[in-house]
Amino acid sequence: MLGNDVEIRFLRTDEAHILTALVTDAYGTSYDADWVYDPAEIARRIDAGSLISTIGLLPDGTVAGHVALMREEPDAPVLHAGIAVVTEAARGHRLIYFPKAICRALGQGSGNFRYFQRGNRCAPI
Repeated sequence: MLGNDVEIRFLRTDEAHILTALVTDAYGTSYDADWVYDPAEIARRIDAGSLISTIGLLPDGTVAGHVALMREEPDAPVLHAGIAVVTEAARGHRLIYFPKAICRALGQGSGNFRYFQRGNRCAPI
């Protein structure tokens, strides 16, 4: 299964363009958070600790997907899980659960035991 060979890691600030490309490929310009189209703003949020992004990489280095935890304030006890995007080729392989598990573990390890997410697109993941 494709998911067994996926490396999950945190997105670095110098890779913010990766998230913009994933969102643009999946949603065009219709995503409901305009800042995902601005790599400088993504990098700023990662630096500030308000965006904790994870990406899934295939063995050849191709990015397969992304999911993030977001918070309003650096010490906010509740994190919002979102910006879940997978590439067309990765859909149906349940990749979205790998970064979500990291996000849950990160939230619990930092003392943030609650996170929430809302669906904004139904796709076979």
